[in-house]
Amino acid sequence: MGGYHYELRSEKRVPYGEGAVVIRYVTETMGLPFLDPGTSIVTLEDGFGGETTIYKARRIFQEAYPFVSDVKVEGEAFEWTDGDKQYHLRIHPLRGTTPPNENETAYPSD
Repeated sequence: MGGYHYELRSEKRVPYGEGAVVIRYVTETMGLPFLDPGTSIVTLEDGFGGETTIYKARRIFQEAYPFVSDVKVEGEAFEWTDGDKQYHLRIHPLRGTTPPNENETAYPSD
């Protein structure tokens, strides 16, 4: 009964550029899964195999929030609510840039 448990309860995909915004409601817990109130996860899939988690929140026990709903996508922007807050996100792709090579660090050093 114990251990890690993951179950996809629902999934909604909204087209976004060459990929999609994916809204998932999951059970993700260590221990007994029937005690898990559920987790909302919003990810951005780029259409080339990349996936970025931009929001993840576990619902408060015996409460109706946070639970992602009212997702709207327009151009580079999208918004959603979670029953407690409203979120607005605008993404600007960095086209023409190259990733750091193996000799460069991803973060500046002090």
